[in-house]
Amino acid sequence: MRNILLIIADQLTLGALGCTDNPNVHTPNIDSLFQNGVGLKRCYSQYPLCGPVRASFWTGRLPHQTGVMSNGGKFENADINEQKIPTLGQQLVKAGYHAIHFGKNHDYGALDGFECLPREEVVFKDPDGWPLNYDSFLDEGTTRQVEHYFQSMSGKPADKPFMAVADLNNPHNICGYIGEHIGKHDNPPYPEKLPELPSNFEFDDYANRPRSVQYICCAHRRQAQTAGWSRENFQHYLAAYYHYVDMTDRNVGRILAALDESGQRQNTTILFMADHGDNVASRGMTTKHTSFYEQTTRVPMILSGKDIPSKGQWLDTALFSLMDLAPTICDLAGTQMPDAQPGHGISMLPYATGQKTDHGHDYVVSQWHTEWGFTVEPGRMLCTGRYKYTRYLEDVGPSAGEEFFDLQNDPDEKRSLIHDPDYATELNRHRQLFATYLKETGDDFLTHQWEAKPRYRSHESGYNQHTGLCAPDFEEMIAKQ
Repeated sequence: MRNILLIIADQLTLGALGCTDNPNVHTPNIDSLFQNGVGLKRCYSQYPLCGPVRASFWTGRLPHQTGVMSNGGKFENADINEQKIPTLGQQLVKAGYHAIHFGKNHDYGALDGFECLPREEVVFKDPDGWPLNYDSFLDEGTTRQVEHYFQSMSGKPADKPFMAVADLNNPHNICGYIGEHIGKHDNPPYPEKLPELPSNFEFDDYANRPRSVQYICCAHRRQAQTAGWSRENFQHYLAAYYHYVDMTDRNVGRILAALDESGQRQNTTILFMADHGDNVASRGMTTKHTSFYEQTTRVPMILSGKDIPSKGQWLDTALFSLMDLAPTICDLAGTQMPDAQPGHGISMLPYATGQKTDHGHDYVVSQWHTEWGFTVEPGRMLCTGRYKYTRYLEDVGPSAGEEFFDLQNDPDEKRSLIHDPDYATELNRHRQLFATYLKETGDDFLTHQWEAKPRYRSHESGYNQHTGLCAPDFEEMIAKQ
């Protein structure tokens, strides 16, 4: 039986790697996994937020099927164990694996079955002066734990195969960077060379976007904190993000080196992925929240190691999502998830090995409900590869709560095609697909209620116009009084 190593990054967008031709990062270790494996270039996160997507991919169920629809706060999530939802960890243990998890959990019970080690912070200073927080300190602790685990195997016969998860926080430290550079500010003296802003940084299509997107600043603290930023401020934000990506890669390198020292590398299949992405200044947006643009929902997925061809190629025609993680790992382990639900995933393994060459899923979906419950902006995204359709319950304004993009002709998603007569047929087809998805998966999205108090939206429309407190800051201020 093979070993399996899964390495997860938090908030890593697909385009922030050397192997996706980004000149601003130095990621030789992740790139080596790609060069000695296969990358799936059209893999999407089913919820661009930590808690909901993790509860989803550890169980193989869509977020609305797990009941985990937020990161907590005022919104009470369901408990995976109380619902007796089968988990990947439980299935791996039944298959004879030692399932062990290091690092970030944020799972609401979905990691049941895994041995989860307590997290450890190791505080250190960045030699180049970049601000570090618990994300980086926890990653240092996680990496040391994984190193120790593999080093303890050296020269010893294994009594059972392992399924080890190295669950890293970075580049999530970028949220802390924004928190230290709120509003108009002087830039730090580093780095000397700044990255270029993305081609879709300049954006003036606010009026044609759903109001939940126009006012994302009022729901999301980090977007609100960028009010008043200059172009150069955004360039420094990008430089910081890429720095935290580089830090992630160095930890990946240490983990792989320890695996080599253990003598288990040749019998181990390795997967590298992220839970969701980051807006990386596209359309003047930062981090993630509410929206379903490519930068936040499209994530890296690399398979490498035992039985994976060393192609160093991206498969860019087949469509996948993180719903496919559990079926893929089960396939590697010679088992399968029980009690599959409508909308469940497929194994990516036969695509990585070349046994299958079709287009994967007909469509993939992503969901949004709320981050902390201070505002509620239910939304859904359905992507068929070339086209992307999004729908928000808040249906006022010119967009009526919808977006539609032709990713082939507009990969930057600069222009929503909701009112373009040339796309009317495709738009209606996607509306019908969306209705089919809702029915087949039991998603009661259309019965939800959105909530955004007027006091949070006192400025002109457009998140670039933000003034005042956002909802999380306002609610926390009230709670302290």
